[in-house]
Amino acid sequence: VTVFQEPTLSLGQTEGLRVSAKGNIPFPLLNEIPVAGKTVQQVKEDIERRLKDGYIKNPQVTVQVLQYNEQYYTVMGEVKIAGIYPLPPEKRIDLVEAIAKANGFTPNAKENSIELWREGERKHYDYNELLKIKDEDQKIYIKAGDKIDIPDRFF
Repeated sequence: VTVFQEPTLSLGQTEGLRVSAKGNIPFPLLNEIPVAGKTVQQVKEDIERRLKDGYIKNPQVTVQVLQYNEQYYTVMGEVKIAGIYPLPPEKRIDLVEAIAKANGFTPNAKENSIELWREGERKHYDYNELLKIKDEDQKIYIKAGDKIDIPDRFF
C-alpha cells in the first residue's frame, strides 16, 4: 500500500502486508482495514475514503497484491462438469457465472432449486429468477468454500 507523498503511510513496499486470519491489514491512523473478499480497487477506494475523513485532503493510494492465496468453490450435482473451481482473485463471480463455468446444467437439472451451501447453511435459488437480477448489488456472489449443488429434477 502506497500513499503518494506520505512515506509514513506507505507500508509493505518490499515484504508486503499480511492479511490477518480475520481478513484485515494493519494501517497507521486507521487501525485495521478489512480486505477479505474485496478487489484491489475496492481496498484502494476504502483506504482513500478513510484517509479523507480527517487525515489527508486528497489522498492518492496505490494497492498492489504481491501474492494471492488460492481460494475455491465447488459445483456438484446436475452440471456438465462438476468439480472444484478457483475463485478469481480480481473479479467477483456470481452464482450464474459459477454454473456457467461448470458448463451449465445437464438435462436432468432442477433449475428452480439450486442449493448454495455457505458456512453450514443452505439457501435455495431459482435460476430463472437469478437471471432477472440486473443490479450488481443484488446478485449472489460466490465466496471461498461455497458449495453449489444442482439437484436432479426427478427427486
